[in-house]
Amino acid sequence: MATITPIKPAKSASQRDSRAQITRQKLLLAAQQEIHRVGFQAASLDTILSHAGVTKGALYHHFDNKRALGYAVVDEWLQARITEWWVAPLRDSTDPLKTLSHMLIECRETIVAELAQDGCPLAALAHEMGLLDEGFRSRISSIYDDWMEAISAALARGQVAGSVRRDVSPDQTAAFIVAAMEGALMLGKTSRSSDYIGRCGMAMMNYLFSLRTPNT
Repeated sequence: MATITPIKPAKSASQRDSRAQITRQKLLLAAQQEIHRVGFQAASLDTILSHAGVTKGALYHHFDNKRALGYAVVDEWLQARITEWWVAPLRDSTDPLKTLSHMLIECRETIVAELAQDGCPLAALAHEMGLLDEGFRSRISSIYDDWMEAISAALARGQVAGSVRRDVSPDQTAAFIVAAMEGALMLGKTSRSSDYIGRCGMAMMNYLFSLRTPNT
């Protein structure tokens, strides 16, 4: 008597989409870690595939080439990280100086050790690829623009609410804050120590306090 092999039910479109999305996220995470560790140009696709636990075919199903994978890391991972850390907390704040101070304290308590060791992934990629590839440059520039715009808009709301001095230029101040924070992280990476980041953080806290409207 012949053995009848049961037919496995076909995966639904939603199941296939879910698995494909999981694979894509694994690739993005592994690529981000490899790029942050050694830079985009030295990043190895074989290492990325090994860490992601996927095949080369799966990679090319989602990304045309290594550059497309790198662009996706910027668009989807770095953009999301900057938004989560530095943009979203400021959106509804009418006391941006207090909010920024809390953000600096939280950063010091949670991620300073990591960033002191490896530096800011956004700044590192900007330094490496900003002059070599227009696709990277424009994407990274857009993230910095969003970051500065979030701070500037929050400072302007603070001026309306009376918590930020009226003589403060929101745009200039936002540019200075972002530049100072990125510079502090670069010093930390160069020295392999969080001490520089801590000192710069305290100086930034004092600077933010100086922007406050007196008696508020």
